[in-house]
Amino acid sequence: MKADKIIVCALSLVLLSACSTTNSRIRQQQELFDSYPPATQAAIQNSEINLGFTENMVHMALGKPSHTATQATTDGTLTTLSFSKKRPGLGISIGGGSFGGSTGISGGVGVSTPPKEKYSHIVDLVDGKVTQIRYFED
Repeated sequence: MKADKIIVCALSLVLLSACSTTNSRIRQQQELFDSYPPATQAAIQNSEINLGFTENMVHMALGKPSHTATQATTDGTLTTLSFSKKRPGLGISIGGGSFGGSTGISGGVGVSTPPKEKYSHIVDLVDGKVTQIRYFED
């Protein structure tokens, strides 16, 4: 029974550590983050982006976009990053029981995504710099 508890705790830690947060993204690129001016660092730490930010800055602040599109324009290369509010649902279940001196334990993990995608941000970059930010409310 003690081994089962250890397995469940370990699985929970693995699942939780897979979540990307602003701080974890900053730590992954700490040297680059430290090279930014204080105002830029503060914006990233607050998950905010500004005009003129680079794609790296946007990724640090908001994470991985749900969609990316690139096209050539007369102004340069236009990259559009779409950030979705769609988040996968995660469920963990653990069950156990005993009957007649026998003990059984079972568990399961389920992942699902909502059918509709809602955007939180759509960010346009021209030649690697943010030129337009569109915000969406719930």
